[in-house]
Amino acid sequence: VTFTNDFTPRSKQRPISFLSTVINHHASIGANSTIIGGIEIGAYAMVGAGSVVTKNIVPYALVYGNPAKQYGYVCECGTKLENYTCPACLAGYQLNENTLNRQAT
Repeated sequence: VTFTNDFTPRSKQRPISFLSTVINHHASIGANSTIIGGIEIGAYAMVGAGSVVTKNIVPYALVYGNPAKQYGYVCECGTKLENYTCPACLAGYQLNENTLNRQAT
């Protein structure tokens, strides 16, 4: 994975401060992905291999491509959700105001 931290890199010139990137709890980033500086990847989010991440990623999101786009959600176990339910572990999720939350069991 490649992380960038300077939008305008120049030889022999350093910025006053570098961009800060946040990778939250249990997020997964695929091989050969590029993460542009200053973004946040949400908890349990999954980034597909070779993706170029240019925007913040919400928790549980499944993103891939160049630029990375969201193609669904993943469970905490890593399986893609079907109708907000995990087909592998049967965990249920609920989408409220564009935020996905795991339902209590």
